[in-house]
Amino acid sequence: MGQVLKSVLSGYVATKLMTKCMYDIAPRMRLPKVDVAGAINTAGKKSEGNSKSEFDRKSKKEDKQPGMLVHYLLGSLIFPASYECVFKHLLPGNRLVKGVLWGAGLWGVGQTMVLPGLGKKPYFDKKPAARFTYFIVHMIYGIAFCVGAEGKKRSAGK
Repeated sequence: MGQVLKSVLSGYVATKLMTKCMYDIAPRMRLPKVDVAGAINTAGKKSEGNSKSEFDRKSKKEDKQPGMLVHYLLGSLIFPASYECVFKHLLPGNRLVKGVLWGAGLWGVGQTMVLPGLGKKPYFDKKPAARFTYFIVHMIYGIAFCVGAEGKKRSAGK
């Protein structure tokens, strides 16, 4: 399988796993759900950090489709492409270490640039547990992506 296809498939699977954790598993662990699709859909609308914000509101599935499409495009195409072109060669360690670093890097960029740009930083300032959920799911994405994209190294004899 070509490396580009492998990275895209790994990105899709990692995004699917991340999304499942954000919406389903985190609330079962008594962590706040982070509604990334709702946040993307309401870009530019300032979040006040209240309990009925776009990160934890319940909305119709159709309302979330544009945000979810952007979320999957980023996780399946944009992030894998940037990893393969630039970061794969810069990050040290094996695929697990690279996954942790990749997930932490994506989380850091999200916290310092993306969320403030979308006007969503106050939500995380007032809900540190939601920031923890957001961090954990990025670790899951990073590890799942790098384990899939890097694969096991085969010896020359096989």
